[in-house]
Amino acid sequence: DGDYPVLFILCLGLIICASLVLFCGVSAGCLLTVREKSRSRAASGRNPYSTTVPQCAKCAWCCGFFFSICALFVSGIMVTVGTPLSCLCLVLDDLDGALLYDIAPAVGLNLTGDRGAMTVDVIDQCFNPSNASNPGYLLDIVFVRENGTKVTMREKVVTQMKGQIAAKFALISEKLGASGESLADSAKVSELCQVMRLNAVDEMMLAVPNLNSISRFEDLALASELVEGYSISTACGDHTVSSGMGDLSGKTITGISDFVSRLRNFGVEVNGTDCTRTVICTDAPGSDRGRAC
Repeated sequence: DGDYPVLFILCLGLIICASLVLFCGVSAGCLLTVREKSRSRAASGRNPYSTTVPQCAKCAWCCGFFFSICALFVSGIMVTVGTPLSCLCLVLDDLDGALLYDIAPAVGLNLTGDRGAMTVDVIDQCFNPSNASNPGYLLDIVFVRENGTKVTMREKVVTQMKGQIAAKFALISEKLGASGESLADSAKVSELCQVMRLNAVDEMMLAVPNLNSISRFEDLALASELVEGYSISTACGDHTVSSGMGDLSGKTITGISDFVSRLRNFGVEVNGTDCTRTVICTDAPGSDRGRAC
């Protein structure tokens, strides 16, 4: 959990313990080879053997002890988890429609009807196909019933929808054919692209027309400063509508930021994300300003 998973911390601990064991072991071996005895200690009549060698060996033994405990603990967890998962992989490797029908009652899986047939087909054609070089397609497996007739999603989405879309484009091409103009060069299409480019969706998305009649928002009209909340867009900033939008052309649509700046006069701003803010109202709850806030 958090930024560092438990498994990562355990592995990091094992690496640190192994590094200490290796360092202390190599140090003890090197000191024993090059400086087994100390001349200064022998000259003073003390034990001539260096005390550094046993200290390094002792450190290597202690670190090796804790490393063994941690390594055995982690390996035990991996064996405990890996054994049932490996068995599950073997089951999934052999899973097919026939096996699924056999185990369905035991696991409480209902494979009757169309949903059951689609589930079995997904297993047989997608997860474990008989011919791996020719897997099935989900659009051919999933189907619906229309007047009792089975219709696959390929027929529904690709064939039928494609046919409807192609028919509309064919009609457009037919109407443009007389003038010799292509759809890409059409002035109307260019004008539409220009309008869409200059007027973002969030800048044109307004509240429902009857928002002031909804009980939750009707008190907003009690404060003249907040009345514009009924007609703000979902964009942060204000937006002036471009030409080509009929009666809306040239009009300015207020954004959220302007409404929030007005709302700050009714209380204390505590938090928010992007341009939205939460304000704790300071006026009396029964007053017009308190009810509007």
